[in-house]
Amino acid sequence: MTFLRFCDGAEEIVGKLESNVQSGLFTAWSAASRTWQASAFFADEWCPRDNATPHPTFDLASLTKPLFVPLLLKLEGLSAEAWATPRESLRGRSLLECADHLTGAPAWCWMGRASWVFKADSRVSQGQHEAKSLEDTRARVSDFLTKDILERLDDSKRGQTLYSDLNAFLLARAYETLHANNPLAPRDLWVAGLKTLNDRLGAHFQHASLLPRSSGLFGTQTVPFAPYVSVEDEAGGTGEPAGFESFGPVHDTNANLLATRLGGVVSGHAGLLGSVADVDAALPHLAMGHDALVRELKAGEGRRFLLSLDTPSGADSTAGLRNFPSAVHGSILGHLGYTGTSFWFRQHEGVVSESHILLTNRVARRARFGGEVPRLLALTTRSGEWLGGGVAKPGGGWQSIPDDDFRALAREHARARRLLWDSSQPRFPPEFADVRREFGRLAWDL
Repeated sequence: MTFLRFCDGAEEIVGKLESNVQSGLFTAWSAASRTWQASAFFADEWCPRDNATPHPTFDLASLTKPLFVPLLLKLEGLSAEAWATPRESLRGRSLLECADHLTGAPAWCWMGRASWVFKADSRVSQGQHEAKSLEDTRARVSDFLTKDILERLDDSKRGQTLYSDLNAFLLARAYETLHANNPLAPRDLWVAGLKTLNDRLGAHFQHASLLPRSSGLFGTQTVPFAPYVSVEDEAGGTGEPAGFESFGPVHDTNANLLATRLGGVVSGHAGLLGSVADVDAALPHLAMGHDALVRELKAGEGRRFLLSLDTPSGADSTAGLRNFPSAVHGSILGHLGYTGTSFWFRQHEGVVSESHILLTNRVARRARFGGEVPRLLALTTRSGEWLGGGVAKPGGGWQSIPDDDFRALAREHARARRLLWDSSQPRFPPEFADVRREFGRLAWDL
């Protein structure tokens, strides 16, 4: 495929990522580097819609943390004062403390403990008492979990950087509180917010808690993965593991619970679905005004997280920096996601100069590897213009194919997904730090 040779670094990066596929680390990937975006996957893994991006949609996992609620608040013009104000509803914490993981929250808790609220309201709705609407039940679930999480905050650890999913849950509840005077119900508020995000970015993000109730793995246009199903609660009791179709549309346990068994409560810690094109569209907006806001908040000195964005921890950072510590603190920002996703960018005064993105499905379990299913490659510019496509040749390398043939092959094999993928058992994903680090060192020259 000669067009790979004309895209700076593409041939080497594609070759390396494909070798990781052969090693069993993941089966589908998308990447962005310098001037191009590329994706490779088995034709049964994803079927692009007509005239839509050829790049597949991934479970973005913890990339949700910076890409959803904080970015939405930024696009809505939240002031520095509003970010920094201690809030009674957050036990005196500010939105900034939630975004930067400074609240003293533990890393995680099992949100299935709120299932009794949903079950009780379901029985009520069956006629035993006055019927409860689903919106009422969501509110009760949300209130129960918020109270539970607030009680877990450790005042003695406030101000320490303790990375926690719970901070993003609280930030989502704070978003609802900020819009308490909006006549929209909370779910409709989130639908409108996601639409605003997509319209402003020119993106097509989805959120697990906002998908149609009938959507499962095969209805959400994501590459396959195995959900992590926690079968034990914190009290040591044993629950029943559930297959994907009944459990939820993403890997994260709590995001699945919130999206399905708990009625569709929206969290900011995980649940966002998107493509490399979507994440790429968000980077300029993450950078815009970032330095000025950090300075106004006096939030930069000594902090790992800056307005929900991570910073490189050292020379061995998975950002893939060759010349650490020459990079100024706060100029390189990014985030990681458990499903094998990440992005990093370099910015100065709100302008992105370099960046790279890696999305994979390292949590996938393929029941049958390869076989007669073709492997496809798509290459576009970072603005989405088609550069070329390919199908893997038996002896290695790629045979060039036009866009129409690329999409036709994906459509032809789309129905094979149920036969070739096992979503009923969790997969313990491989170590990924070296993959990220090596990709970063190939993807930019910092």
